[in-house]
Amino acid sequence: MSAIGASQIQAGRKVRTGSLDESVVTRFFVWAITRTWLATTESAQAIMVRFGAHLAVGGLLVLAVALSGVQLPPKVRAQLALPTPTPAANLGNRVESFFSMRGGSRMMVDETQVVRQASPLTPYIYRPRKGVISYTVQAGDTMFGIAQQFSLQPESILWANAELKDNPDLLSVGMEIAVPPVDGVLHTVQKDDTLDSIAKKYKVTPEAIVSATWNNLVAGQSVSVGQTLVVPGGKRELVVWQLPATTKPATGSSVNGWTNAGQCLNVSATPLGSGKFVWPTNAHRIGGNPYAWWHRGIDLAGNLGDPVYASDSGTVLWAGPNSWGYGNLIVLDHGNGWQTFYAHLSRVYVRCGQKILQGAAIGVVGSTGRSTGPHLHFETRLNGDLPNPLSNLP
Repeated sequence: MSAIGASQIQAGRKVRTGSLDESVVTRFFVWAITRTWLATTESAQAIMVRFGAHLAVGGLLVLAVALSGVQLPPKVRAQLALPTPTPAANLGNRVESFFSMRGGSRMMVDETQVVRQASPLTPYIYRPRKGVISYTVQAGDTMFGIAQQFSLQPESILWANAELKDNPDLLSVGMEIAVPPVDGVLHTVQKDDTLDSIAKKYKVTPEAIVSATWNNLVAGQSVSVGQTLVVPGGKRELVVWQLPATTKPATGSSVNGWTNAGQCLNVSATPLGSGKFVWPTNAHRIGGNPYAWWHRGIDLAGNLGDPVYASDSGTVLWAGPNSWGYGNLIVLDHGNGWQTFYAHLSRVYVRCGQKILQGAAIGVVGSTGRSTGPHLHFETRLNGDLPNPLSNLP
């Protein structure tokens, strides 16, 4: 064996020996660290983990600071630098399609033609309407809800629509109503009307009518018959339907096929009421228009077919259709000055002149007449006045 061969064998033995020694040392340290870790308590282990994590973070910070001052050679910087894109000539509005890294197609367009879309979070800015507009009543609408939608008082919409007869329960789905630009009254000029007489009628000044831009008037100008005027801030009394005397038929033409066939004639009420009322429905909450001076009753929530109960004992003075917009109506006279009204019923269980005990089922919730959804319109009347029913319900 030559000297060179012997030396190579000897070197190989040293390498293998060194590798073996390093392996043994590494295994020893791993074993020692593992035994030490297992021998420590959980609290000590947590401290060791936190200390190691802090050391790692500190090391990364030191490394980042050290590398921030490193200057790469020019050749390395040139190799790492990205090429600067140059615009292609004469592309015009050409659209190119290519496939992305994920396999889907992506469209590349000339960005000079891209228009920024409006932000979906742009705040709504209220602007006054330029005049009277028309609104189509939707299912579930109430006078209160429509008024809120247009930032108006409910009575302003009532006063703008004569066909509503000051009764918000005359709303019906599909009905077209006028919505004024501001709170007030819409007045259609009649024969012999003047600006002074119109202003006096609605408790405003003539200047208020002339200065309303929607009227296109100038000072000293006369008004024309048939002209519709916006009277900003105008007010008038509301008309409330009163139960007619039982000795003569109720007047009024048919409305949407509804007549006054439910009226009871020649019926006299006897004192039956206690003066204390119970809820006429199982649901004890408002489900439509609340009580207000423009709505002298409450709309109680209910589903089609829910039972309706007599709020107090009384005599039936109305049991069936009503042309005012109440639909199927029941009126009980309690014989002590009080009357209760139950409107928009889908079914009526009582008959004219019948004596009803408090709590008895007299009908079911419906949406008959001029109505936009199932509910019970409930009124309490005392000697012709209409106090808030909620003041008398438990």
